[in-house]
Amino acid sequence: MRRVCLAQRTLASRGSSEGTWRIRDYGRGIRYEHLTQNENVEKLQNPSKVIGRFGVGFKDALATFSRRSVDVHIESRFGNIALQQSAKHGFEDVITLHAAITSPSDSSFEGTEITLVGIPDAEVIKAKDFFLKFSGEPQLETTPYGQILSPIKGKPSRIYVNGIVVAEEENFGFSYNLTYARFSELSSNHRTDLNVGGHHGGYPQ
Repeated sequence: MRRVCLAQRTLASRGSSEGTWRIRDYGRGIRYEHLTQNENVEKLQNPSKVIGRFGVGFKDALATFSRRSVDVHIESRFGNIALQQSAKHGFEDVITLHAAITSPSDSSFEGTEITLVGIPDAEVIKAKDFFLKFSGEPQLETTPYGQILSPIKGKPSRIYVNGIVVAEEENFGFSYNLTYARFSELSSNHRTDLNVGGHHGGYPQ
């Protein structure tokens, strides 16, 4: 889940049993309209805080979870969202993924919480490692273009864009987190190229 403009912190915690994880932020809360593919004004006005524009990555993640039999439940003060499969209208043999929307359980709920059931703990730990927030790399210096980081001993240096790793380089002496707005656009294109090429990360395809 992206940490967008109004989010103060993002947490990922293990649930009460193996294979259950909860991802929580404390932003303005997701609406079902955010699942539609359109240019998000909020993101455009805060280019240094987000990667992506259309929410394609989020929907791709939901589809991957469904395909791998991971149950997903999303809660915010605007409503609860679950996933369900049904036949496409006019094409009964084509099964598509839909969002099942119900009234909010708590209209005062702060932020958004995503509960994943049926995902191996090892996969979540591996996914968290792609985020600077969970990487443990200490910050050495800040520049107008981002931060210079000290890489973890025994691991290659990394290039992050707005806190998400996009490359690793064994020959670099430092890691870098690029936050300059122009870098966000380049990273979005890079991630799109990777997905078009068939690499989706997470579970092996």
